Amino acid sequence: MGRIPEQVVAEIRERADIVSVVARQVTLRKAGSRHWGLCPFHDEKSASFQVHEDKQIFYCFGCGAGGDVFAFRMKQDGLDFPDCVRALARELGIAIPESGSDEGQTSAIYRANDAACTYFRSELRGPNGGSARDYLRERGVTEDLIERFRIGFAPAGWDGLVSHLRRANLSASDAELAGLIARRQTGDGHYDRFRARVVFPISDPSGQISGFGGRAMGDDTPKYLNSPESPVYKKSRVLFGLGQALDAIRERGRVIVVEGYFDLLRRSRRVTRTASGATPRKSFSCSTVTPPDKRRPNARCRSCCPRACACARRFCRWARIPTRCSRSPGSRRCAPASTARSRCSTT
Repeated sequence: MGRIPEQVVAEIRERADIVSVVARQVTLRKAGSRHWGLCPFHDEKSASFQVHEDKQIFYCFGCGAGGDVFAFRMKQDGLDFPDCVRALARELGIAIPESGSDEGQTSAIYRANDAACTYFRSELRGPNGGSARDYLRERGVTEDLIERFRIGFAPAGWDGLVSHLRRANLSASDAELAGLIARRQTGDGHYDRFRARVVFPISDPSGQISGFGGRAMGDDTPKYLNSPESPVYKKSRVLFGLGQALDAIRERGRVIVVEGYFDLLRRSRRVTRTASGATPRKSFSCSTVTPPDKRRPNARCRSCCPRACACARRFCRWARIPTRCSRSPGSRRCAPASTARSRCSTT
């Protein structure tokens, strides 16, 4: 990605009120020019966390965390500095100049992914989505979960998304790089990569859609089809559902990592206020699951598949998250989402 101009960083620092940013996550009480609350970065019973309105900084007398608005968002959301700046810029409506081809390409891929998500969600609600709606209903996925996780449907046709992106004046080359469409082997043009599948958008911690996962509803192979890696989608750095679970992770200091999309949806429906994340098949979570400080959440992997537990444990060791693994009852080959219907444990 291109370098963010210093004047843009300065404008964001000037316009981003740290009190408002912190107050989204922490209940603050004003005393003079300072605001006090419980520190979001360590457990405490009495408020030692302060936000200085005049100086636009925060500091915790308990754990020593401190800094400006960028430092707070980086620590709270597990972002690096460029991603933090871009997240705040979007919230403030500040445009970041496209200083290089990489930066312009990244923005174009995000736009293509947003347009694809809109298309998939529209298809799920439309006349073509009847079979997908029935399938989701049979799997116990409620309307609330469909909206919350922005689940969609890719119809069986070969060029529905291609036509949608063309009508939106989006580049086919950018959509191809995003893994949304593929070039035809014979002749000119492109075809839809996701077809006849329920589609799950995979977002980064700031909420931007970086890729998709498609699940076949019948016996089609492959059973799961994920976006290929791209400048914005790195399979080792994302978790499906992480953005929806961040508040609960911060509040409870622990995270449950499950194997598949429906395993997460099942827990989200049955277990309230439990932080959950699901790995796209053959990919693992990034360090954003673990707040970048000494207090790290505990992770629990629930699966009946020994290989899936081993994968989750490798990820947790890499992210330095204390882990324990719970195996679902019954056959070693049964699906975790199926056993969760009758028995769903919490940590």
